Amino acid sequence: MESLAAGSDASGQGDGAAEPDEPPLAGLALAERRNRAHSSVRIERHGAGENVVAQRAFEAGDVVFSFDRAIRWPVRDRFTVEDPAGRHVFDPVLASVAHACRPNARLAFDARAAVALRHIAPGEPITLDYLATESDIAAPFVCRCRAADCRGWIGRPQLPPLTRER
Repeated sequence: MESLAAGSDASGQGDGAAEPDEPPLAGLALAERRNRAHSSVRIERHGAGENVVAQRAFEAGDVVFSFDRAIRWPVRDRFTVEDPAGRHVFDPVLASVAHACRPNARLAFDARAAVALRHIAPGEPITLDYLATESDIAAPFVCRCRAADCRGWIGRPQLPPLTRER
């Protein structure tokens, strides 16, 4: 989720790098992240985390939200996304997008936007396939997306899919 040119942040000033030991969401209260979200999506608390949820319907190819305010981040962590050049970026909205093995959106780094892969209904969480952008996962986890072809384990090394009781 990072595609900023080296040496600049989203505003074009400074190098945009934050301190690596400072959690990127520290100091950004949920209300502030909601204010940064676009009118097309909102951030909601969900269980122990947060989800980015569609405020309106989207069709395949629609821009769901942009991450043009993303900043370069010096290290991989669970809040960053890796761009095609292997750099990491942080965006407060992007950091709240959930994973799914069959996501409803993808990242278009050249446009700095999340783009719908299929119809997305109002109220539906926006999802990305984390393995589509990451060469490694900072915080591997067991996926519970319930897709028929769910990988089960999201991280490296790839493990065989978990067997689920039906």
